[in-house]
This record gives sequence, C-alpha cells and structure tokens, in this order.
Amino acid sequence: MIVQDALRFGPCLNYRSSIMLKDVKVKLNETIYTWKYDEDESQASECWHWVRSDDGIDPPEVVVHELNRAFISRRAAQLCRGLSARDQARFRSILRSMNAPQSIIDRYTSDNEAAIGRTPFDDTTLRDFVFQNVQLPPNLPRRPSLFGSGPFTQPDLTAFLRRHQLQPRRISDAPDAIVLGRSGWTPEDLDVIANMSRDTDIRIFSQEMLLSFWLSGRNPFAAGLRTLTAFKDGHRGLERLCEGWEGWVQTDATMMSSEGSQDNQGRRDESPLARLGYAVGHYGQSMHVRQRILSQAFREPLPHGFDYLYLQSWGQPQSPTRLHKIAAHIARLCRDAKRRRNQDMSNAVSDWEADLAWLKRTYYHGHMTFSWPST
Repeated sequence: MIVQDALRFGPCLNYRSSIMLKDVKVKLNETIYTWKYDEDESQASECWHWVRSDDGIDPPEVVVHELNRAFISRRAAQLCRGLSARDQARFRSILRSMNAPQSIIDRYTSDNEAAIGRTPFDDTTLRDFVFQNVQLPPNLPRRPSLFGSGPFTQPDLTAFLRRHQLQPRRISDAPDAIVLGRSGWTPEDLDVIANMSRDTDIRIFSQEMLLSFWLSGRNPFAAGLRTLTAFKDGHRGLERLCEGWEGWVQTDATMMSSEGSQDNQGRRDESPLARLGYAVGHYGQSMHVRQRILSQAFREPLPHGFDYLYLQSWGQPQSPTRLHKIAAHIARLCRDAKRRRNQDMSNAVSDWEADLAWLKRTYYHGHMTFSWPST
C-alpha cells in the first residue's frame, strides 16, 4: 500500500478551524482513492468520506476500513504537526470517527493538546475521581460484556468496573448489556452484536452511555431519540449499527402518570404509538380507545417528528412490516415489564397482552405470515 504525497492546505471556512486538510490520495491494491473533507460540515463523523479518484464512487465498507488504517498510520501524525489548538481538537475528533485508537491519537498530538477537553468520560484520572463515591443505580447493567476500546481501553474499563462490584463477562456468557468501544471491532463483529441484541433484547451502550447512566441514574434509552442521537453522533460503532439496524434507536418506555410524573401503573414511551396517545395501566386509556389508536397506527400514516430512518422502519400503512413493528414494540415493552422486580406492572402487562391478542385476531390471522412476537 502506498500513500501518495498529495496534500493541499488552504483557508478553512468552517469556524472550527483556521487551516484544514483538503484532500489526501491513497493507493490501495492498484486503485487510487481520495479522502474528501467538507469544511462546512460541523459533525466530525460526517465531514469526511472516501471516493475512488477516477470515478468518484464510494468504496465498500471493508475498503473504507483499510483506507482509514492507512490514513491513520501514514498521514495523521504529519498532518497534526503545525495545527493550532483548535485545529488539533477538530482533527482529533475526526480521527476518533475513523476508529483511531485513543493511544495513537494521543501520541500524534502534544501533551498540551491531548489534554484539551478532558472529562471523566475520556480521562482515567478524572473518571476515578468523579466516580469514587457514586452509588450504582439499581437498574444499571451489572454484567456487561465489553467490546472494543475507546475512549478507555477494554482492560482499563474492565478493571474499573470490577473495582465497583460490577461483573464484566465475555459476550458468550449471558451478559445483561453490551458496551461498545469506539475502535477494536470490525463490521462483521457489529453484525454479530446486532443479531444478539435483536434476539435477546440486550441493549448496546457506548462506554460514555454506560458511565452517564451510572453518574445520572437515568437510562439513556429512556431519555428519548434526541439524547440517543447525541450519544451516537461521532461514535462510528453506533453509527454503523444504526445504518444497518434502525432498532438500536428504539427507546425504552418511561413510567408516567397522567400528570407526567413517575408512576408504577401507567406507562408511556417515545414511539409513534405514544405520540398517538397510546397508554396502558391504571392511568392509561380504556380498551376501546387503545384499540382505536392501534387501528389508526396500523392503517394510517404515522405522526411526524421522528428520525426519517426510524419512521421508515415502521413500514407503510396496512403492511406486514407496520403490523410486525407495532406488535414487536408492544411485546418488548411487555417483556421488559415482566423483568422488573421492584415495581408492580401487572395492570400494564395485562393491557399489553390483551392488545396484542386483539391485533392478532383483527389483522394477523388469515392475512400475515410472519412470526408473531412473544411476551
């Protein structure tokens, strides 16, 4: 593999930088590719991409992976030299989005620049200080499987969790969550993780998500799509998961009373069903109203205000995809409720199971052939 010396620097119009790389050419297996940089794009993970130099076609993911490795190993160190503090901070974010190991990023920048923006979520000293006396939330995963590294190395985070009575385990040993680092995995690894999560309802967290859950006591998956998207942006693993599996952004239900406070009898969730007014339990809707809402959700266009890809995953009105999505969503909420040991969810579970039975009688039997979800 030969990395060509085809670098051009020029004034950057983006407010984040004063000087920024314009393009880099890389020769891989007799084909020349160009790393393109969009100076007007603010998101580090979206401001660059690879194309074949001769025809401008995007290469497949496996080639992108190799091109990123060549870029990081052959050019990143040289490009970091001479950049201002703001430029280095920007370029560090770009390297993270290319799955560069944190140790490599730190090596490519000076000690002063490497310390810019350090937080308890990317610095071991600050992390150990902040979390020293923070109690574990009762619903925090206790047996996570760590996969990959970044911002913390996998051995370091494993040791840190064990010091606080968590029990990290291998992915084959029935973990209750998967914690995905920013690097140290392949696209094939993500396929395995996504399939496991689909089959078992195990959630996939980034390292930052797990630590935020611990520190705040709030599950990121119960915080809504905006919060999940903020955690996802710039994390190539989570971004790739969402590209191939829109279900990652499906949020957990949150406990709500009719006034909007926490309650153990009613339940709402960040979904098109909730937007239509669907709610179960003591403070939920009557059976007649719930059936009317579910019929509307199946037969009509869904409400706006959600991510485009997320809405696409619900399929077209009156389609098998739409019915399966509605049923699978309710079944997952029901399974989650049954696993709760510290809350009485019997009323909600009863409503969900009754609604699933009605959906199956009304729209599934004699019309659809997909496997009906279980509770």
